[in-house]
Amino acid sequence: MAEIESHSGRWVQLNVGDAKSGVIVGGLEKEGKEIDVLVNNARYWIFGAMECFEKDEVRRMMERPCMSAAYA
Repeated sequence: MAEIESHSGRWVQLNVGDAKSGVIVGGLEKEGKEIDVLVNNARYWIFGAMECFEKDEVRRMMERPCMSAAYA
């Protein structure tokens, strides 16, 4: 981290499940900043038969790892 910051870089932690992440990215773009690296380590698990869960909960579990980069 120190090496990145010594070259005017900065670390920004985003939560892809939080709508505020888009606001943060939009703010960076307005400042003329670019995202050079995006690390996606989003995880979301539910255990059991899919029939036991609400449709929205299953959708969130399926979308988060697949769509998180698009949301950020």
